[in-house]
Amino acid sequence: MKGLTNDFQNKSKLSERQNIYGYINYIKDEIENSNELITKPAIQLAPFAVTYDVKVKLPQENFVSEMRDTDSADFKHMQKKYCDAMTKVFDGIRVKCMVYQLSNGSVEVVSSLHFLWNKLKDLVDDTASEKIYAYIQTTIESSNVDFLHDSLVSTEEMPETAKYIVELQLKGMSWENDLSYSNSSTYKNKQRDYCEAMKQTFSDTMTGCEVYNFGKGDYSIFIDGYLYFNTPKMKEKAKAKGESVDWGNLRSIVHNELKKAANKTTFFNDMDVENIRVELQQAY
Repeated sequence: MKGLTNDFQNKSKLSERQNIYGYINYIKDEIENSNELITKPAIQLAPFAVTYDVKVKLPQENFVSEMRDTDSADFKHMQKKYCDAMTKVFDGIRVKCMVYQLSNGSVEVVSSLHFLWNKLKDLVDDTASEKIYAYIQTTIESSNVDFLHDSLVSTEEMPETAKYIVELQLKGMSWENDLSYSNSSTYKNKQRDYCEAMKQTFSDTMTGCEVYNFGKGDYSIFIDGYLYFNTPKMKEKAKAKGESVDWGNLRSIVHNELKKAANKTTFFNDMDVENIRVELQQAY
């Protein structure tokens, strides 16, 4: 046990271990396999943050054509005003805000809001999606923040999403030097092909895909990225199969589908999909 404690002290620095949750699981396994007479700890990893897509119409704001460009000063100014307002509305439970699109009417904002899950479900006192949507909608519409006065909120058409870190190794795929540069056409084409394969693999449950790194291995390529899922649809499929719909099992569903990916898409033809890691994305 002393050796395990020293090992943890040496390895638990976040700067040295990007996946601290993975190391917690390692500690759990080491403890459970120990011959020492100790009480087994109850270690359960719950989602730290969850993401909801929210559309808000702002009658008080005036739309200008520059807002269509996400790199424009007008877009960034509106995004800051919107996210600052959401920080006031959801004080203490919102951890991130992103605006994807601004459109005319007067200004319509398409965004995602990330919440601390434990605090959100305690406030709603119900984990049903429709109850959480209703809470988000009424909280925004009834707020006393001037920027949101007379706002109209839509959530039912933009269901809850979950973002997973997905890392895997493809044995048999040749490395290309331009994969080191995210702006290169080689990188973008490979990301496109990978995400198309993920879309085929997960069908209607996956809503988004991105790659943040390609790594070189021995006769292989490592792919690190994110996959976004429509959680209600994932839960429906799990229920239809008689499986648990808790967060841990949804992660297992993603992992198991990836293991079968080689049989489903041309992108993985004649390649071994190995070293798969799937984790629910935490607050960022």
